[in-house]
Amino acid sequence: MLEINELPQVAQEKLKLISQTYQKDITSLVKEYDDEFNSKWIQSDEQFKTDEDRHAYVSLILWTRYSSRQQVEDVDVIPVGYFRPRPTKTGSKMSSLFVIAKRSNNFEKARISLLGEMAEIVNSISLGVLYTVKLGTFTSGDLSADDRTKFENPKRIDISLGQIIQKYSKRVTIATARDYPTLIGSDGYPNNLDWRVINGVVIDLRKGTSEKGNEWAFYRIADDSVGTKETTDPKTGEIIRPGMTLWADPKMLIYERESQCDFCTTITLDKETKEPSGNIISIAPIHVKELRT
Repeated sequence: MLEINELPQVAQEKLKLISQTYQKDITSLVKEYDDEFNSKWIQSDEQFKTDEDRHAYVSLILWTRYSSRQQVEDVDVIPVGYFRPRPTKTGSKMSSLFVIAKRSNNFEKARISLLGEMAEIVNSISLGVLYTVKLGTFTSGDLSADDRTKFENPKRIDISLGQIIQKYSKRVTIATARDYPTLIGSDGYPNNLDWRVINGVVIDLRKGTSEKGNEWAFYRIADDSVGTKETTDPKTGEIIRPGMTLWADPKMLIYERESQCDFCTTITLDKETKEPSGNIISIAPIHVKELRT
C-alpha cells in the first residue's frame, strides 16, 4: 500500500488539504491518486514530458474533483422503495432510492439519484427505518449522494412501511387504475414520485433474462374490483382484464401465489389498449407465503 510520504511534496500538500477541507480519509485519497497517476492515459499521453508534470496534473485533477462537488447537509430520510440499478448510456449504473425526507421541518416524498458504485446501495439498505445521511440537492429537487453518504445506524420508527405507503400514495383498485395513471412530467416520462398503492393477491409471478442479457421479473395480481373474465367498459369500449401486471426487481419476487400485499407502484397505460401496468417501488406484505427458492 502506497503511503502519502512516498509521494512528491506537491501531491502530499494537495491531498492533505483535500482531506482537511472535505473530511476525506487520507488513505483512500492516496489510493485514488495512485490509481489516477498510473492510469493508461496519464502514463501514455505524450504531452506529459516528465513524471513531475504528471504529478502536478493529477494533484490539480483531484483538487478540482472535490472542490467542485455539491455541498451536502445532514438529512433525515426514511427509505420506502427503489428502482434497481440499470446501465446508463455512458456504461455506468444508476438506480433510484425513494424516501420520505425531512425538508424544512416537513416530511415529503423525494428521490435520491445513485450513480456509479453508489447505485448498488439499494440492495443493502433497510426500508421503513430512519437514517441521517449527507445529501446534496439537484436543481430538479432530487437528492444526490456520493461517497460522503453513509446509510448507517438505522433507527426504528413508530409507523410501519405499509402505513407510510398508504399515507404518501393514492389508493386505487385494478378497476380504477386506468383512471389514475401516474402523471407524466414535462420530459415525457412518468413522475416517479406520483405513487399508487394497490391491495392485490398474487396470481402469477415470472422472471427471466432478455436477449440483451437484462434480467426481468413481474407479479400478476388480482383483486375483487373486476370479474373473473374480460369485460368491456360500456363508456369507452376499453377491455378490462381481471388481472394487472406489475414489473419488479427480480429480488422482489419473494412472495408465492395467493399472497396478499399492498403494492406501491407507478402506473402507465398502454398507448393502444389503455391497459394499466406498473413498476413496483415497494411491497408491504399483508398475508403472505414466502417463495421457496
